[in-house]
Amino acid sequence: MEPKKPVKQYEAKYTPLSRSAARMALEEAVLAIVGHTLSKSAMCVLVAQASLETGGYQKMANFNFGGIKATAGYDFASWKTTEGFGDTETRVVAKFRAYPDAVSGAKDFVKLLANSPRYAKAWKDLEAGDPIKYAFALGAAGYFTADPSGYAKGVAREWAWCALDMMSYGHTPEEVKRFQKAHNIGVDGLLGPQTRGALRVALGG
Repeated sequence: MEPKKPVKQYEAKYTPLSRSAARMALEEAVLAIVGHTLSKSAMCVLVAQASLETGGYQKMANFNFGGIKATAGYDFASWKTTEGFGDTETRVVAKFRAYPDAVSGAKDFVKLLANSPRYAKAWKDLEAGDPIKYAFALGAAGYFTADPSGYAKGVAREWAWCALDMMSYGHTPEEVKRFQKAHNIGVDGLLGPQTRGALRVALGG
């Protein structure tokens, strides 16, 4: 029997990444863990959740893509965090998984979501490219303690930004309008259901 790896406590620090670097790490992780690429729409669901959890990758903590808590046996860093929402909201210090580099963090994030029976329903919704169903399925499985509706809106917004990135559009209302004009839908510069639907079709499903 192999000896257990000693647990390392990391200094709590932000490890910001560019959106392109984060996506590349996640794509590498998907190939390594799942064994095949995801559709563009599905990949954007994964990118979107990680972006929401890390403040657009600028508040990523120790290369932890998904705000994953550390249980026994995992390297960790201690961070202040908010648990619950509304009347149950509290601030606590908790241990979060910590990694030496972005690819290690991305692989553990994908492994947790793709291989855990707890998140099987959520992963199916991710593979279907549905950010809102995915977010609610994560909430039902206990992945987060935030307001499920707010979390779903956040994932849907970040999914839309990822989709626009993949089609070389920028992150401004004017760029959203440019996409809307090109696809003959209501031009308001907002990332509403109609625009997300058009983005999903444009991505190929």
